[in-house]
Amino acid sequence: MMMMAKQEERRLPEGWRWVKLGDICKTTSGGTPHRGNSNFYGGSIPWVKSGELNDTIIVETEEAITSEALRSSSAKIFNKGTLLVAMYGATVGKLGILGINAATNQAVCAIFTSEIIDRDYLFFHLLCERQNLLKMSFGGAQPNISQAVIRNLEIPLPPIAEQKRLVAILNDRFAAIETARKATEAQLEAAKALPAAYLREVFNSPEAEGWRSVKLGDVADFKNGINFTGDQKGRGILTVDVLNMYSDNLFIRTDELYRIDIEPKEDYLLQQNDILFVRSSVKREGVGWTSLCPFMPEPMSFCGFIIRVRIIVEELLPEFVTHYCRSPFVREQLISKSGTGTITNISQLQLKTLSVPLPPIAKQKEIVTTLNDRFATIETIRKAIEDQLEAINALPATLLRQAFNGEL
Repeated sequence: MMMMAKQEERRLPEGWRWVKLGDICKTTSGGTPHRGNSNFYGGSIPWVKSGELNDTIIVETEEAITSEALRSSSAKIFNKGTLLVAMYGATVGKLGILGINAATNQAVCAIFTSEIIDRDYLFFHLLCERQNLLKMSFGGAQPNISQAVIRNLEIPLPPIAEQKRLVAILNDRFAAIETARKATEAQLEAAKALPAAYLREVFNSPEAEGWRSVKLGDVADFKNGINFTGDQKGRGILTVDVLNMYSDNLFIRTDELYRIDIEPKEDYLLQQNDILFVRSSVKREGVGWTSLCPFMPEPMSFCGFIIRVRIIVEELLPEFVTHYCRSPFVREQLISKSGTGTITNISQLQLKTLSVPLPPIAKQKEIVTTLNDRFATIETIRKAIEDQLEAINALPATLLRQAFNGEL
């Protein structure tokens, strides 16, 4: 019935025909030697786990097993060139081609092609069919497919010469796509590095060395946020969380705030231009992240993992201070003193003793305007690069559909 449905759904080019994978290929799976036996592991036989399949040629493995392990389990050695498919877990449908002789675990299906189907043609077809494989998986949070599912897959089979022609085209175009993808990713990384470079240019400049400085604790008021439990999330006051802080935008992200059923005291309410610091995080790189509060259409509070800093002197612009605190050397300074445990922290004392430059107010305004303009330009460039990268990443699926519809 599935075969008929597929044939009725799509007509193939002349000379092509539908076949089941199991009618033209043999399949088997590997095995996992008992983990409790130390004599089974650390040998010389490469052993591939399903998580190591990443649509590439496999030339090395994380683990190796012994000859004794082969004799005592269903693991077996597959020859170099064997096509592999992951059947279990997060990597269901992922592919690999052995670049070495190796054994696999039981979560890997090995496919042995025949003279009527090119291995690389089948590789590309399985790549094209991955989403359908996922739809046929079972097992909930840990999806699985079986050898039966793989053997029952319908393959559009052209003559072998046409298969090899399509493989040559796909290899060439995939290589060109990969080159373009890497170049675009390099452009994106360069764009992401620009904000830090601009901040260093301002705050590490010879001019900056002549500015006088003040301790942040002498010019600001500090407050740790509200501690609450998960069951207190509800319909009350909007609350800034650490995750709202992780943004290249100067201001906090207000599109994903949650609410808590607590009526905070006045000093827990945020004001426009309050500066927020991430004081505690399981992600070490998140500690010290700094954002500024924008205009708020309704009252907002902030969680206990955040320190609120409110500038209380007119000669220091909050936006200028925020830019300064987002510079790499300031964050590195804060992180270096935040501890080395699983959860790292900065304290109010660290922030209060932080030296902040204090150029003339006119200079601060000039710097803020310049940095804001530059960052806006960077954001536009970055969005364009990200759109380009998204388009590049969509090309393989388009090419594969064209190939197996006879359009290449």
